[in-house]
Amino acid sequence: MEERIIEFLFNNLSRESKSNYLRELNKFMIWLESRGLSWVTNRERKDKHLSMYLLQCIDEERGYSSGSHLVAALKLLDLYFNPTISLKIMKIWKRNSTVKSAPPLPENLFYSVLGVFLLQEEWEAALTAALSWGGMLRVGEALQMKFSNLLLPSDGFSVAEDGSAILLLESTKTAHLDKAVITCPTLLRIVSILREKLLQRRRSRRHSPVWVTTLTYDKYCRKLNKALRFLKLEACGFQTHSFRRGAATNEWKKCNYDTASIAVRGRWQSISSLRLYLKEGDVGLWRFRVQLGQESQSTLETLERFARCWGL
Repeated sequence: MEERIIEFLFNNLSRESKSNYLRELNKFMIWLESRGLSWVTNRERKDKHLSMYLLQCIDEERGYSSGSHLVAALKLLDLYFNPTISLKIMKIWKRNSTVKSAPPLPENLFYSVLGVFLLQEEWEAALTAALSWGGMLRVGEALQMKFSNLLLPSDGFSVAEDGSAILLLESTKTAHLDKAVITCPTLLRIVSILREKLLQRRRSRRHSPVWVTTLTYDKYCRKLNKALRFLKLEACGFQTHSFRRGAATNEWKKCNYDTASIAVRGRWQSISSLRLYLKEGDVGLWRFRVQLGQESQSTLETLERFARCWGL
C-alpha cells in the first residue's frame, strides 16, 4: 500500500505537495506504530479491512493528536478507500480531539505583548511577532525570514506610494514563492529599528546575518507564554497563530468586512472558508473584551502606548 501511495504522489502532485504529504504520512504512520498499530505491515488485509481497522484504532485512542497529520492521511485514504469511511474518521477526531483553534489576538493585546518583548529586550521575539501581525504571516514564515527578503521603504523598496514594506516568502504552505506586505507606519518603524538592532548584534558577534531570527518554534512559544503570564493572560489560550488570525480579523473589520482583500493580503485560497474563519474570530474578540478585567485593561493600555512609541 505504501508503494501505491508514493506512486500516486509522484505522478499527480506538485513538488511541494509531495514533500508535505510524505512528511505528514510518515508522522501518521509513526503515530500508529507507537501504539502497536500499522497499516503498512498488514499487507494481507484487504483495503476495506484496513480502513475499518484504522477507524477502530482511532476510535479506541479517542482521537488523533495532530489535525494536520490526520487531514493529510485522510486525503490519501479517499484515494483508496470508501470516502464515507474517511468522513467517519474525521468526525471522530473532531469530536474527541483536544486540539483547539487559536483565538485571535485583539490589536491592543498584540501591542501589549510586543511591549513586553521590547521591555525584556527580546528583540528576535519582538520582530517575529511584528512580522506575523503586520504581514499576516504564519509563524513558520516569520521564523524563516531572511534579512535579504525583508525589503523596507528605507532600503528604497516599496509596493505603493504609501511606503509599504515587502516580505519575500520562500516555500510557503500554499506556494513555493510568495509575497506579503506591511502597510502600518507604526509597525514599519518598529520593524526597521529591530532589524538594525539585530544586524548590529550579529555583526558584533561576527555571525553571518542571514536569518532574521535564530529562534526555534519551541523557544518562541516559551517567550510568548512568558509574556502572556506577565500580562496574567496565560489562561486565554493565545498561541503563535493568534497573531496571524488576530491581524486578519482586525483588518477585516477596518476594511468594512471585505473578505477578498484579506484573502489577497493573507494569501488564503478559499474565500468561503476565510469568511467563516473571520466571523468566528470576530466573536472571539468580543468574548475577550467582555472577560477582560479593569486592572488588566489598564496594564494593556500602558504597554500598548509603550510599544507604539517605538514607531514615533
